[in-house]
Amino acid sequence: MKEPIEGIFLKKINYSDYTNILYIYTSEYGILSFIQKCKKKNNSNALLVPLNIVDITFRYAENKNFQHIQSINNSYLLFSIRENIYKLHLVQFMADFLYQLITYPQKDKELFDAIKNWTLFLEKASSEYIKLWHIYGLLQLTTYFGIRPTINFSEHTPYFDLQNAAFSNKLSSYSLTKNISYYWAKIFTSNIENLKHITISKNDKNELIQSIINYYSIQTHKTINVNSLPIFQELYT
Repeated sequence: MKEPIEGIFLKKINYSDYTNILYIYTSEYGILSFIQKCKKKNNSNALLVPLNIVDITFRYAENKNFQHIQSINNSYLLFSIRENIYKLHLVQFMADFLYQLITYPQKDKELFDAIKNWTLFLEKASSEYIKLWHIYGLLQLTTYFGIRPTINFSEHTPYFDLQNAAFSNKLSSYSLTKNISYYWAKIFTSNIENLKHITISKNDKNELIQSIINYYSIQTHKTINVNSLPIFQELYT
């Protein structure tokens, strides 16, 4: 039976001039890969912006590597993200990260809603709110992946340990500096609306992002390499 469901677009692979493979995180089945036939080359590019929220109709085939998409349409018109080069780089970075992290075809409505809500916030947000949007999102995602750290930062426990997922007064090979540890605690415990009040240098932001990626790699036992990260860090952090 064909069914319309909501999804979040993560990645496209051009299989041929008129065939795409789409990786979409769906509200009902988790991440799925779709075969999309295009009548005209690249006729769906406007839809396939990273983290775009779409409505897709297809006939679900259990245990199949690829689903066959019948139709795909925008759920929301994310004009600001499409037209703002900074926001585009932000969603590309997050989509790259999520594509590597979400590997299971299993429903997780809370995770889906979190990604959707962050995307809709970014669409409406002014520049002062989005400078740490991706860092805040990555830290909050730890909860949904079952690797939420213990936020026990204090004067007596100033070092965050990536392996033990908690702050400590002892240094180890997995410890972050006091400065980066502080930003972990500060951003993690902030409300998304308060991000504009946090100031962080470019070098510290780059180090912070890399430490978060390292944390995910250690805690999930996956090697995470975000291809868009070097360009993003060079241009926008």
